[in-house]
Amino acid sequence: MTSTDKTILISGMMFNVVFFLLMLAELVITKAAGYALLSAIATYVFFEYVYYAQKKTETHGHE
Repeated sequence: MTSTDKTILISGMMFNVVFFLLMLAELVITKAAGYALLSAIATYVFFEYVYYAQKKTETHGHE
């Protein structure tokens, strides 16, 4: 499983969790979907460009 696959799975779960919790809080469905989408995009950007980019650098630095 590549880092891109892991990133997509993590951000998808973030969308599901945030959307579900906001729907439990009785927020309007369009606002809940919007907030969940923004959090999923932020999670994707973090893991794709920060977290896994650092891991690639660390593994190649020890060679």
